[in-house]
Amino acid sequence: IEIKSRTKVSGGLLLRVSHQSISTKTGMTFAVFLPGGSYPVESESKTPYLVYLSGLTCTDENVCQKSGVFRDLAATGVSAV
Repeated sequence: IEIKSRTKVSGGLLLRVSHQSISTKTGMTFAVFLPGGSYPVESESKTPYLVYLSGLTCTDENVCQKSGVFRDLAATGVSAV
């Protein structure tokens, strides 16, 4: 697993992460939002999390750029993958 980028947003941290899929034998990228207080990533803090699956034509960036969800996630202390 490789962290491609770290961006501070809405008092939390947005990570873009990539890995090589064993199933498809291709590279895959996903995003993880950590609300304030649940990072650094190496810490053992735990938060509830929401799993969001984009449609076939979407990328991990679509929800990050268009949804405005990070403010609400940060306010409630919920992470998202």
